[in-house]
Amino acid sequence: MKSICLNPSLSLSSSAYSSDFVDFVKQCLVKEQEQRPSVAELLTVGLSGLSHTQHPFIVDAVRTITQNGVSPVLAGIVGAPLTPNPTPTMPPNLFPLTTVINAGSTPSSGAHGSSGKGVLLIRDEGDFHSMQKGIHTILTEANVCNKGSITTWSFTSYPQLRELSVGPQSFRCVGSLRLGGMMQLKKVEIGEGSFTMCTTIPATSTNNAFIITNCPKLKTITIASNAFMDWGEFQLKNVKSLRELNIDDNCFCRCRLTVFEDLPSLTSIELGIGVFEGTEQSRNVFRMKNLSKLQSFTAGKCGFGNANEVLFENVPSLQQLKLPSAMDKIATCSVKNASLLEEYPTVKEFLDKEDLKQREEEEKIDAALLVAKEARIRRSEGRVISREDYDNLLESIPGLSIESCCNENDFTSFDLSPFHGLGSISISPQSCRHVTSFAISGMKKLESVAIGEGSFTMCTTIPAVSTNNAFVISNCSKLKTIAIASNAFMDWGEFQLKNVKSLRELNIDDNCFCRCRLTMFEDLPSLTSIELGNASELEGLQNLQPCVTRRFTVRSLQEFNALPADTVEITVENNSCNEPIVGTVDVSRFPRLELLRIGDNCFWNGTALRVVGLSALKTLEVGVNCFNGNGRDSALVLRDCAALQTVDLGYCSFCNYVTCEMSGLPKLESLNIGQVEKESFDFQKASLVVEDLPSLKSLQLGAYCFMRSCHTVIANLPALEECRLGRHALEGNDADRSSSVEMRDLPKLKTIVSEGFSLIYVYNVQCENMPAVETAIFSSPLRCMKSCDLCNVGKLAQCFPEVEERVPEKKGFGCFA
Repeated sequence: MKSICLNPSLSLSSSAYSSDFVDFVKQCLVKEQEQRPSVAELLTVGLSGLSHTQHPFIVDAVRTITQNGVSPVLAGIVGAPLTPNPTPTMPPNLFPLTTVINAGSTPSSGAHGSSGKGVLLIRDEGDFHSMQKGIHTILTEANVCNKGSITTWSFTSYPQLRELSVGPQSFRCVGSLRLGGMMQLKKVEIGEGSFTMCTTIPATSTNNAFIITNCPKLKTITIASNAFMDWGEFQLKNVKSLRELNIDDNCFCRCRLTVFEDLPSLTSIELGIGVFEGTEQSRNVFRMKNLSKLQSFTAGKCGFGNANEVLFENVPSLQQLKLPSAMDKIATCSVKNASLLEEYPTVKEFLDKEDLKQREEEEKIDAALLVAKEARIRRSEGRVISREDYDNLLESIPGLSIESCCNENDFTSFDLSPFHGLGSISISPQSCRHVTSFAISGMKKLESVAIGEGSFTMCTTIPAVSTNNAFVISNCSKLKTIAIASNAFMDWGEFQLKNVKSLRELNIDDNCFCRCRLTMFEDLPSLTSIELGNASELEGLQNLQPCVTRRFTVRSLQEFNALPADTVEITVENNSCNEPIVGTVDVSRFPRLELLRIGDNCFWNGTALRVVGLSALKTLEVGVNCFNGNGRDSALVLRDCAALQTVDLGYCSFCNYVTCEMSGLPKLESLNIGQVEKESFDFQKASLVVEDLPSLKSLQLGAYCFMRSCHTVIANLPALEECRLGRHALEGNDADRSSSVEMRDLPKLKTIVSEGFSLIYVYNVQCENMPAVETAIFSSPLRCMKSCDLCNVGKLAQCFPEVEERVPEKKGFGCFA
């Protein structure tokens, strides 16, 4: 006994016996029980690594016994004669696999799958459904369990499973294979053509998933060719002992998600032709993370060919990398400590392009900074060469010079009241042609006004009638000269000069104020000279005809509060109504109101805006930087406006509003809040609820709008076709685990696009009844998503490759529905 324990294992002489027989005996005499092959393993050693293959000695012995009735080797060992009695010839496939496995056991007659202690041999569906305890090995014959009644396979009943070996062309109707938490599993073998009904390479993938996680003893995975051909997902995670992965040709051809993660012992990945190729039209994700010992990674032609979203992280030991035609169309790529993968041509090309883009972006930023610096200097001096310059002038400018610009259609107001220190005003020719009001009052430092040719009018010939446009200068104590070049203010109907104590010269050239109806010179004690050109007699100092108007332009909160109740249109000029105490702005008192247009930088101190019960209102427009809010109870209430069609809220407005209520708007077609391409911050602390708007076709949210929306609802919008989100819009709240997004009943929605970082802190996602979605882009992953319910969502499902879409429930009829 001591000799047996201490000396090496016994072995046969290779000179006396064949090498196959010597190897067979050697395996049988391994001293360590854990290392000694079982009977089943000796019968199915898997020599090709792809299907059940018996040991060469077993194959030769069975063939010799079948042909001659005796094996010379075995006969020599036991001393039997070499010429036995004739026996009937056995069919070629009659090798008694079950009998040999059963050697030493006496199963009851007809027991399903009984193949020796701890071994389950599946030969038909009866074997599959048999429940046995203590199973450590599952083997299947070829072409089994393919009738369609077996679509799932759970391994929870086999906690001691050490080996899973599936024969060729088996389990072809199974829709998913998940091996999770199998503490004893060491080996997985899948035979050729199993787990798929495909006989040729499919055009698209299914949602079937092959997932192995948390199997600490699993060492090898081998999958023969043409298995899992149309499966859409392959994941290996946290398999600490896995050393080799071999997948033969045409497996997972159209896989959309491939993950290798936390495999610290894996040294070799060998893939055949077309494995994990994906499709050109779909989003194909390929991730390798924490494979610290991976040395060899090879794939056949077209392997990972259409992978377009790749992540390689902590793969530092690669020494051999062969990917003949992989990752040709990378759209996003993240690489960190990935050795040879960092130098793979398409990966390197993509990263180089990204670096180039970044450098170009930095150059653009530098150029923009230079332009901005020049603009700051120009604007501090009061020199205007563009509308943007005018909108960003400093209030402290010493003079104003507009150089042939500000001719945009919406530039209709010329309000200089913020610039109290102006010493001069100079307008170059052909400027401010759409302006409808020129009013200067109380400028104590102003000394000169010069208007260039053809400014403040769209007319090119003498008009037949005048407009209601008014030119008024009053209470400017130091103003000395006014000069207006020809063809300016041609169609303006009002000209007033009042209480300008220092004015000495007034020069008005040809064709100015040709059809003026009201001309007033009053309290001009220093005026010594008036020079008028042709057609500028400013004659007929008539009384201003009474005119009842329902359309008003207001410049202060006092004017706004004084508007009559039957007002039809309200226009609030830029930089107006910013008095310290504004509070709630309620326009509900104007029942006939059709248009409410609020310019930029207005109602800054407004804590609420109420637009309720205005049945005639069609358009609501709010400019930039309005209604800052108090961050506590500030609210926009837009309710019961039956004719409202358009709502356009400018960027950086309603920034600290915590409520945005919209309801009873049956004709609303367009809802724009902020600008998609600009940092807007509208309602950044409010939750977005847009539902029950039957006519809404377009929804756009600017960057950072509703950034902290905890409960987002976009629902029951039967006409909605497009939804666009700027960066960080609807980002969610990472501190609130109840943060959710609900999108449902959007039957016509075709496009939903996020510029990036939308929904990244949302924990719960529910999307239902969105069948028409054709374009769905979320540029950033949903980092915090814990639950996701998808049902009938069209191509939106591609944005959630790890989520299985729920099938809509069919409504039944009758008593037994």
